[in-house]
Amino acid sequence: MSSIELGQWGPEELNTKIAFTRDLLEENPECLELNEQLMEAQKLISKSDYKRAQLLIQSVVDTCRYLITAKEPIIEEPTPGETKAERTRIIAAGIGILFIVILLLYLIARSGSKRSHRRGH
Repeated sequence: MSSIELGQWGPEELNTKIAFTRDLLEENPECLELNEQLMEAQKLISKSDYKRAQLLIQSVVDTCRYLITAKEPIIEEPTPGETKAERTRIIAAGIGILFIVILLLYLIARSGSKRSHRRGH
């Protein structure tokens, strides 16, 4: 915004701009948090601080535009490929643990049978 543009706005024009900006915020839920700044701009207008009010309104509009264009849908659900890969890992880990348990049981049983053969001889 150039310095020439500053000061060209009177209270009527600024109040109109606030009304349009409020509509913009209401139509875009991601911008609703900017309402406080808009209320601050109204206070500045009532104090006849039109330059700061204009800058604040423009800042609200610019920030809302940024929030609108920057938003991307966030998908938190895993894609089918990830779910399948996770399932495969879990199954593989389960099979590995089962194999180790069976191997340990076999070794324990085998060493137990060797001890009983030695005692019998």
